Amino acid sequence: MTVAIDFGKGSVKVLVHKGGSYRAASADLDASLKGEARQAALSEAARTAGAALGIKPGTTVHTAVPRALAIVKSLILPDVPAAEIEPLLRFQAAKVLPFPLVELSLAWANLGPEPHGSGQRYSLGAVHQDTLSELRALIEGAGFKPGRLEVSSQAAARAMVAGSEELAKGEVLLLDVGHTTTDVMMIEEGKLTFSRSATVGASSEGAQGRLGQEVVRSLVAARTEGGASERVGPPDRLLVSGGGSRASTLVDAIGALVRTKAEAVGPRDLTDSAGTALSADTSGPYLVVRGLLGDAGAVPRLDFAGQARAKQVQRGRNRTLGGVVGAIVFFVLGIGGLQLYLDRLEAEVLALESERAQLEPSVKRAKDVRAELRRISSWDARKGRELEALHAVSQALPDEDRAYLTQLRWTDGQAIRVVGRAKDGAAAESFFSVLEADPRISSARVEQIRAPRGKALGVEFSGSVRLVDPQRPASEGSAK
Repeated sequence: MTVAIDFGKGSVKVLVHKGGSYRAASADLDASLKGEARQAALSEAARTAGAALGIKPGTTVHTAVPRALAIVKSLILPDVPAAEIEPLLRFQAAKVLPFPLVELSLAWANLGPEPHGSGQRYSLGAVHQDTLSELRALIEGAGFKPGRLEVSSQAAARAMVAGSEELAKGEVLLLDVGHTTTDVMMIEEGKLTFSRSATVGASSEGAQGRLGQEVVRSLVAARTEGGASERVGPPDRLLVSGGGSRASTLVDAIGALVRTKAEAVGPRDLTDSAGTALSADTSGPYLVVRGLLGDAGAVPRLDFAGQARAKQVQRGRNRTLGGVVGAIVFFVLGIGGLQLYLDRLEAEVLALESERAQLEPSVKRAKDVRAELRRISSWDARKGRELEALHAVSQALPDEDRAYLTQLRWTDGQAIRVVGRAKDGAAAESFFSVLEADPRISSARVEQIRAPRGKALGVEFSGSVRLVDPQRPASEGSAK
């Protein structure tokens, strides 16, 4: 029997897999509770839902880390031996994460070769150690034993694509709508390529309009983050799960804003504690816990507990090896007799010489890694140009109700290609005028402003932007 728990704002969901079937139960709680009172209520709700499914105290349960409490980054690393992956990941993590690594727990997964260049793409997750401690305390407070601690968006996407040939093609936008937050996930060709958490949920004031705006922003961000997507317009599928999937008016409103039909979805193989099958309308809140119990498949796990256990095992092996070496030294020094001691020293010299010969390949690899790190540092500095370009463009955008981007493409040394929508032509021209005045920008040129297809309001615009060449003298770069 395997068990998963999802701690939500207003309820706790529990799922049990036993004998080939999945049984689900939930327990509601007061969403306004805070601090220790909320911690106690969450543990009690988990205990109540678990009891309805016959879960015994001491059972190991897997838990989701809310996407809102985790940072997930996509990194590209060169092809290196497995032993060198962690140092490289931590080297990059120290640069891209906003908190000191000593405060965080990291988890990562290899997503495979990078199609747009050399190296491997990795998904890196980071969460504060205090967050993991609180989750473990909730589980132990309910009388259970903590198992995997995985990012919720990874689990939700995994449950959605598992066994579905339809979702293994095209572009799918998945929304897991909770009480006060919504996880937005982009699934392309069956793989999770983007996720974020929006601070608006089914119970938020003005949820329909606000959530629709967040979805549109996330769609643009998912397509522009890699800088290579050619997609415009609505996604191929728009799926809504979580507690918010039960509100048909909310689902329909989101679909209208994204300009595609929104479908309420949930796991297809669940029953309640009495054995009655759950429909898609009622199983939506259990998407995360279903993913926690599914095979990793195309959406790998970001398991913080598993990563920590692996490191603990390695530290234990190192300590054991150190103890063996210490015992040997003590035996040699305490056996007595100068001649024996000299014989031992001679044998040790021979062993060290042999070890030195064996270590030479490792030393060479270490030197190669150092050279690779220097190359990565140089490559990372060039990537800073991308941040400079994005910062300049985002600063030049007028108020979000007047204009926004639908596409941004840039290759180092070439012009930035921008495509977007604006309230009117003046707003579009203002965007390019502000860009033209930016000292980081060499030129900003409007190529086209036209009315959009169909009955959509406003205008569509496109143009090109060039950054100031850092190799040119300051007097030349500042001249407009």
